[in-house]
Amino acid sequence: MAKKKEKTLEEKLQEALVPENQWPYILPENWCWLQISKLYDVGSSKRIHKSDWIDKGIPFIRTRELVKLSETGYVDNDLFISELLYEELKAKYGVPKYGDILISGVGTIGVPYIVKGKKQFYFKDGNVIWLKPKVKINASYIFWLYKSQFVINQIKAMSSGTTVDTYTITNANNTLLPIPPLLEQKRIVHRIESLFAKLDEAKEKIQQVLDGAEMRKAAILHKAFTGELTQNWRKENTAIFENSPLGIDEELISDNLKELPDKWCWCKIGDFLELKAGKNIKADNISIEKNNNNKYACYGGNGIRGYVDSFNVEGTHIIIGRQGALCGNINIAENKFYATEHAVVVYPRYDTDISWLSENLRFLNLNQYSRSAAQPGLAVKNINNVLMPVAPYAEQIEMGRLISQMLNVWKQKEIICNKVLNKIDTMKKSILAKAFRGELGTNNPTEDSAINLLKEVLQDKF
Repeated sequence: MAKKKEKTLEEKLQEALVPENQWPYILPENWCWLQISKLYDVGSSKRIHKSDWIDKGIPFIRTRELVKLSETGYVDNDLFISELLYEELKAKYGVPKYGDILISGVGTIGVPYIVKGKKQFYFKDGNVIWLKPKVKINASYIFWLYKSQFVINQIKAMSSGTTVDTYTITNANNTLLPIPPLLEQKRIVHRIESLFAKLDEAKEKIQQVLDGAEMRKAAILHKAFTGELTQNWRKENTAIFENSPLGIDEELISDNLKELPDKWCWCKIGDFLELKAGKNIKADNISIEKNNNNKYACYGGNGIRGYVDSFNVEGTHIIIGRQGALCGNINIAENKFYATEHAVVVYPRYDTDISWLSENLRFLNLNQYSRSAAQPGLAVKNINNVLMPVAPYAEQIEMGRLISQMLNVWKQKEIICNKVLNKIDTMKKSILAKAFRGELGTNNPTEDSAINLLKEVLQDKF
């Protein structure tokens, strides 16, 4: 039998390179499109049985740990394998080493992690893809590629139609990557990380403003319901309740309740307000869309749940959430609406400014009075016994106006901050898109082509 003629290096190159008619987009001349299998040995670990998991030893990571490692650089392991088993696996099959890349393959798929340092660990087979380089390549360049929308879209397309999102060894082998020369890879990584560092610094400052917003809001409400906010107003105005609500006995006021301004009083919610729980309604009777003008808004503990054919409340009322995570949640409902059993409808017994009242109830943090159970619940009787600071009606109106004005300022700041945060995320995506098209201004067209990386593999020089 005639000996099969060995292919030339050029023939091997042509087989390895992605044909021009299959390029996702045009690259600089000294770049090339390659399947990841041409650069890496793609595989996974050997199976570790659940019976091999122990409480201490060599850390054993799954997708969830890998994702956290990728995002934060650390993880607190709660699964381990024995050092003896680890050494057996290391001797027979090898273990991840510095510069290898692990990719999440199940659930949250396509998240990359570069193996760093000499810390020993092993990982769950099938859940994690293991990339071992065949050629000198910048691992951080591949890391950022996997963060790009281009690769993310490839992975999503490969996983479409599956019950659970998966990124298999076969899919990883077939993933297309734009590859520049090695020096350009390093420059791209440096530029990405430099730009991202500046954006992250800006993002951190904006987040500090957002984090401080809640404290500012709390401070505004504290000033309002201790009388400080309308202190100057009281000096210029006199107001009394036409029907003053009953205060409570001084003996019932604990030491931690602050002294209130003149003409204010501490009052039990049940004495100042009438609270009525809503009624049950079958989920089948609630439609997502209004469809026609004969439908009424259906309120649960977190605002409008949908629309129904009937109503059980009419007018403008405050709604208090009374179940689960929504205990103490405050909303304002208007016109004719239906209140479900998860909502408590508030009926003031005296002239009351609804804006002032809604912020007062938020200030009281009613969630703290919910029952402690598997599904927390806020009983009407518990709310009735909570003490609230009550101001004269005229002062309520002024307080409601000032609170709305001040909170609106912070609301506008939050809107602007969130827009900037979204813009930063968009900018990052744009930077990555430009980076992997050779559009960051770092490419040197006179450098050797990335094809030389492939030649190293084909000539077994690595």
